[in-house]
Amino acid sequence: MVSKSRSIGGVKTCYIHDLIFEFCKGEAKEKNFLQVLRGYDELSTFNEPPNLPRLSICSSGEDFRKSKLFCPHLATLFVDGTPGYNEFQFHNISFLFYIYKHLKVLKLEGINLRLKELPTEVESLLCLRYLALEAERMKFIPPSIAKLSHLETFCLDSTAVVSLPDSIWNMKKLMHVHVRPVFDIRLSSNDNVVENLSTLPNLDTLSTLFLYRDIENILRRILNVRRLKILYVRQQNRVCCNMSRLVCLESLILDGHGSFDSLEYVELSFPMNLKKLCLFNLGLPCRKMSLIEQLPNLEVLKLRQWSMEGQKWELMEGGFPKLKVLTLEDVKVMEWAQTDPDSDDYFPCLQQLNLYGISNLEMVPACLGRISTLETIRVLRCVDGVKSLAREIEEAQKNYGNENLKIIIID
Repeated sequence: MVSKSRSIGGVKTCYIHDLIFEFCKGEAKEKNFLQVLRGYDELSTFNEPPNLPRLSICSSGEDFRKSKLFCPHLATLFVDGTPGYNEFQFHNISFLFYIYKHLKVLKLEGINLRLKELPTEVESLLCLRYLALEAERMKFIPPSIAKLSHLETFCLDSTAVVSLPDSIWNMKKLMHVHVRPVFDIRLSSNDNVVENLSTLPNLDTLSTLFLYRDIENILRRILNVRRLKILYVRQQNRVCCNMSRLVCLESLILDGHGSFDSLEYVELSFPMNLKKLCLFNLGLPCRKMSLIEQLPNLEVLKLRQWSMEGQKWELMEGGFPKLKVLTLEDVKVMEWAQTDPDSDDYFPCLQQLNLYGISNLEMVPACLGRISTLETIRVLRCVDGVKSLAREIEEAQKNYGNENLKIIIID
């Protein structure tokens, strides 16, 4: 059963009925799909059976250390803290790398690693394909991580800017990199020569990249990426970022960082295949919105806080040819208009319009009252004037025969 849907259709999350859940648990137990150990008693008395595929440990950190659990042939290990145990912390995890050398999946997201740097001993896990860590102090990943030649997914949840080594470009099987809050990659001095560039040909997902230097060289290395999240550092009153070469990119989240001065120079380009775009804190002048409006395959656009600057946004005729979902959140535009008030060549495919936290808007394009595909308008935390604009669109839609438009207003 669907729990959350994606903006443009499809399932984001789902849940199952209790009866189906109990049936799946029974099948998993019968087929030894996952062995779960809870507490010190189960940990200390456990003997590894032949061909144990997956092991999940749910206990306090102290119980796990005292148990000296030994499963040298294990392929998958999940370690999670017992609910209520906030002290499940490790200051040293090197022993894991020595004992479990055959691991393909290592997930340590339920514990807090009290480390500033991932131990170099991680290189001993030569079969590893999936590595997920939670370490609020971690800032550095050692170059030896590149020895994990089979690694496909790397996840790290920290509170600091994480520095990834330039050796990561040699990990040709890497597909998914998720680092929170952000990560930085330093390039060696000879990498300024295009011929010397190493690339990640299988990289599919990358987040969140702290992009403030070597921009061109870094983007050249991830040409096949499909989903990308960037924290872009604005240089004074300039934005200069050419992403047009990322021809496989479908989803982009671009968050600006730095000065909030008005932009005087904008050199920004997006790939033509882009389907989903979300902007934060970029301060893109309204006159430059045509850079986005002309994207031929864009289906979802989310303009969040201070993504655009200016009081008047005038739509380009023929723009947004495939846009289905438009979200405006905490933007300060007062006048949202269209170049030709009598033309219907705007938003021909729009289905959802979301207005969140809008306080200044006094005018919306007349075409919104005539778009036959419009299904839903959501208004959340907006002033009364914006609510009235939504009702005006509803009346105009009824006059054009659309009786099914849903207006959802939440204070």
